[in-house]
Amino acid sequence: MPVKTAEELRRALRGLDRRGYPAYKSLAGAYRFADFCLFIDHVQGDPFAAPSSLRVEVPYAAAGFPERFRRGRAARTALADFLTRQMAMQFERCSFKAKGSGKSGLMSITRCGQEVLERSACEISGNVEGADGGRTEGGARGAGNAKAGHSLAAERGAHGVGDEVAEGGARGVGNMGSAEGDARDARGAEGVITVRFHVGFPAFGRTINAGELECILFDFLPACVKRALFHDSLDARQVEAAVHLAEDQEALRARLREEGLVAFVANGAVLPRRSGVSDKPLAGAVPFASPAELERSFDLPHAGRIAGMAVPRGITLIVGGGYHGKSTLLEALQSGVYNHIAGDGREFVLADDTAVKLRAEDGRCIRNVDITLFINDLPNGKDTAAFSTENASGSTSQAAGVVEGMEAGCRLFLIDEDTSATNFMVRDEFMQQVISREKEPITPFLERARGLYEQAGASTILVAGSSGAFFHIADRVIQMDCYRPVDITERVRGLCAQREAPAMGAPAFRMPRGERTMPAFAAAREGDARGGRGGRDGGRRHGHGGGCRGYDADRDERGQGGGRRGRDDRGGRDGGARGRERLKVRSQGRDAFSLGKENVDVRFVEQIADSEQTAALAHLLRYGLERFADGTCPLTEAVERLFAVLEREGWAPFCGSFVPCGLAKPRKQEVFAALNRFRGGMGSGAGGGEMDGAKDSDR
Repeated sequence: MPVKTAEELRRALRGLDRRGYPAYKSLAGAYRFADFCLFIDHVQGDPFAAPSSLRVEVPYAAAGFPERFRRGRAARTALADFLTRQMAMQFERCSFKAKGSGKSGLMSITRCGQEVLERSACEISGNVEGADGGRTEGGARGAGNAKAGHSLAAERGAHGVGDEVAEGGARGVGNMGSAEGDARDARGAEGVITVRFHVGFPAFGRTINAGELECILFDFLPACVKRALFHDSLDARQVEAAVHLAEDQEALRARLREEGLVAFVANGAVLPRRSGVSDKPLAGAVPFASPAELERSFDLPHAGRIAGMAVPRGITLIVGGGYHGKSTLLEALQSGVYNHIAGDGREFVLADDTAVKLRAEDGRCIRNVDITLFINDLPNGKDTAAFSTENASGSTSQAAGVVEGMEAGCRLFLIDEDTSATNFMVRDEFMQQVISREKEPITPFLERARGLYEQAGASTILVAGSSGAFFHIADRVIQMDCYRPVDITERVRGLCAQREAPAMGAPAFRMPRGERTMPAFAAAREGDARGGRGGRDGGRRHGHGGGCRGYDADRDERGQGGGRRGRDDRGGRDGGARGRERLKVRSQGRDAFSLGKENVDVRFVEQIADSEQTAALAHLLRYGLERFADGTCPLTEAVERLFAVLEREGWAPFCGSFVPCGLAKPRKQEVFAALNRFRGGMGSGAGGGEMDGAKDSDR
């Protein structure tokens, strides 16, 4: 993309004044300002539509931040998070100062929550150390080189795209990737701060108000960039504190893994939140204080020695009276898979980063999951080794959740009795006398928790308030008393010695089948004989015949079939139709997103911390369904490939023509969870136990 000067932008802008609003689209491109480069990636089509997408790039060296702040993922993410918050503060001062109709004058960027997440709103390229496990030199935007181009072509060939397309990809996509990628590699090695945001282009009704936009781009924006993205304009102590906190958090996580611990809660932590709609700490809350039996101390690189409650691997029970803080502690731990900002109160409340919160999800779909660990011998004779249903009951959903969590690499399950299916968790002796074991297809979690730890390596932290059956299998018991934890393990063991343990008659533990594949996605097979979009060849886009898929590296759009070379981005004339556009995605806050006409309900995936993670899930799933859903790719491999692309190339491959501002990286566990809840994307597989439109087994 050729880079124009700021004065060229000013002249072009003045030439558009009072013209029809769509003329704004001619401004798309890159412009060099004194301190930064401005990219107008997408221009809104109407003053009342979603605002335009812009980004600025500032050389890292020019911004003046220490080089060590971009070495290591924790430091780089923390710095990017800090800069995003600073940019948001500056935009709040300037937003809507420019007047006009609709969204004229709006200046906005991501509003970050209490968690520190990797976001598309601000990215910092840099050299990533080997121990970081992140991207190679060049960062998010420096990986589109020839190797990446050829690998894309090879990938398409491997998926049956055809030799002609593969060759075209290697010839066109690869070469394009080489040219652009080399330039990006150079920028990445030097280091670039990229900030994405939205601006509502001003209008008089539906005519261009060039004067107001000139004020935004030449007065407001440079001032915001200078105040928010340059080290000299910021409080150096605050910047350093944010980076040091993240480095301490990562160092503590490493120590927990080394010493066989699954969770840590620092003394003095504030766990209660302000309200159900505010994630900020509750003023006047009781600070956390570790029981002496579980207290551990660690030396951190910057904060020095820190002490708190360390939870070892195994089965940990959290008990206590109502309103004494049991669920509050568990909620803090489930959020502990993420780092938090200073002042949150949970800065050093950490849990194993693979932890999964389990709960009953009445009505969710299940596809081809081996739930024999918990459910067998259904009255209707359905096979539970590859179980499927469109309308799962609470216990079946929770059983599937355990198996899906193991498939996602979970090492810690977090369970609250309040949100669990009772018949999945435990069956008391009296009930077993009334309903014999032979008549009950459900093996309760009580009888599987020990096997999950000893044979599958998955620990459990369980909140229990009504049943004492779990005391007999617990490795440790923590009582919450007025928000203060007390280790009552020895007292409980003494009581257990006086009582008969619950009868255990579960079948032998057998690891579930982990052989699920991404089935052929129906939408990806539509439109045989359609013209496709092919790789670049001499600057022209064309589809390929023979029923092969076409591919457009810029738009990342595919179609089927086609024949001879088409024109104007349309499929070949032999196909007789246009190439198929990508699935449309839409985020619905934290609760759901849509792919095409399919809604994916993630309300009960409780570790989604931000609506931008939900938006990212939509883009990731679309990419996976379009690329890997061929009926042969294992589900675990598909998720690994998604994250490999994200690490290597950043957000661009998932977003089409430009990367939007509002994306935040989810964990692999949430990607698995979203795939498992996508009703159109997972086939039932052979032997699936579809329940004929009714509620499934435990009803």
